[in-house]
Amino acid sequence: MIERGPASENEVVLAFLRAEIDSPKPDVQGRYARSLERWALDRANLIDNADLNDEEANHNRVAVLDECRGFGRRIALFQGFPTDTKWRRVVIEPSDFHRLKCIRIKDDTQWRTLTKGTRLIMEAARCRRP
Repeated sequence: MIERGPASENEVVLAFLRAEIDSPKPDVQGRYARSLERWALDRANLIDNADLNDEEANHNRVAVLDECRGFGRRIALFQGFPTDTKWRRVVIEPSDFHRLKCIRIKDDTQWRTLTKGTRLIMEAARCRRP
């Protein structure tokens, strides 16, 4: 792993939204679409062409992630997530892949099945191959 330096929570929230907003799971996509609509937010400006210097937009991104995934309240996907997390940017090298694990969540039956109980990403990738 190559350390690239610290990352702000705003950067992490934006990266998370960008990674999930086009999820292949219709329920996840729908959750984000409803949240953006409810808050009258424009996806293009808020996520696709985000300005991390815009504090109102940063606040709105946190609100959307909180509503959809429980980020600010540390519930749902973020239940039990440490409040003192120090975010950082890293480059994952191929030699690190064998150490990557899926997150542990309350009902992680799907991950346990995909990884044969190991939570290792490499095992999940093997299971997903045709």
